Amino acid sequence: MIVSLLIFLLIIIVFSFSLWALFAFLPDYLKERKLNITQDILSNDEKDIVFLKENAVISKDLKAIVRCNPNKKVLRRGIFYDDIHDCRLFKEIYESESNCTWGCIGFGSCINYCPQEAISIKNGTAVVNSNCSGCGLCLDTCPNGLITLIPKKQDYYVACASSGNEQMKEVCSTACINCENCEKDYVDEKDMQNCPSNCILSYEKKW
Repeated sequence: MIVSLLIFLLIIIVFSFSLWALFAFLPDYLKERKLNITQDILSNDEKDIVFLKENAVISKDLKAIVRCNPNKKVLRRGIFYDDIHDCRLFKEIYESESNCTWGCIGFGSCINYCPQEAISIKNGTAVVNSNCSGCGLCLDTCPNGLITLIPKKQDYYVACASSGNEQMKEVCSTACINCENCEKDYVDEKDMQNCPSNCILSYEKKW
């Protein structure tokens, strides 16, 4: 009888200690477990995105533009790529979906890097709106180097990274043909709107 009572008391003590240990250490364990799970889920690139967004520096004098025209018409090569949704990966494997090898690939890899949510995709082309803070986090995300910073006071920009000639219009309807009309000493709004390739765009007037 006494032995049974001692065993029962021992069980009670062990059970009580287990409960105490559970409530004492469980919160720290769950916190550490949550951190480990987060680290497992996030890829290195995604963790970089989180870090960069939290440390973005706002520029008062600059804004981002994409040197590719969302109004363009290009000939597609008919590539099937259901398993690819990243511009850099697509560039590495296929180079380009069309004969335009310098244009926007269009998957929007740059979107995730923008802390202001200022980038969207229009007609398969990245466009930047007036929410842009000029932090520049998106610049290195484009495999074709199409995103650049310009002065906020600049109203117009060339939305094409090509520096070719008339033959470029066979590849893209808004390709820059390097006519150099926009590089004259004095260029007014009318000159900009009369670009033979319509590759000069006006930035949103919301700054």
